[in-house]
Amino acid sequence: MALKVDYKDAIYSQKKYRLQQNADGTVSFADATDYTQQGDRFGAKDINSTNQEINRLCREVRIRLSAAAWSPGNPYTQTVDVAGMRAGDTIIVGKAIDQNTDPNTARLYDKMFGYLSGGEAQDGKATFYCAYKRPAADFEVTLRGVSA
Repeated sequence: MALKVDYKDAIYSQKKYRLQQNADGTVSFADATDYTQQGDRFGAKDINSTNQEINRLCREVRIRLSAAAWSPGNPYTQTVDVAGMRAGDTIIVGKAIDQNTDPNTARLYDKMFGYLSGGEAQDGKATFYCAYKRPAADFEVTLRGVSA
C-alpha cells in the first residue's frame, strides 16, 4: 500500500472568514480566504494508514526452519507457514538471536543463517532459498515487515 506523499500546505497572505446567519439563530464561519495554493487535509484515514504501515514494518515474527524440510536439490528451498504474511510484503529476514540466546545456539544460528540466499513472501507463507549449501540443523529467523 502506497501512502500519499504529496501533501501541500495552504498558501495565503491573510486568513479571512465571512459570518453567515443560520435559520436557527446561530452563525457559521465561511472561509473567504484568497488562496495562492489550496492545502491538503490530513485526517483520520491518513493517520490510520500511516500507523498501520508503521505497525506492519515493526511487526516481528519468529519462525523455525527445519533441517529436514529443505528440498533435496539445489537451490535448496523450504516453505513455512507465516500467519498474516501477504504476497506483497517486503520483509527483512534477521537472525533470531538476542541477549538471552545460549552461545552455542547463537553460533549454530549464525552459521545456518549464513546459508540463506533469499526468500519470497506469499499469502500465508514464505519460501526461503539456499543457493549453495543445505542447512544441516534446525534454526530460527525473525521476519520483520509481515502484515498483521
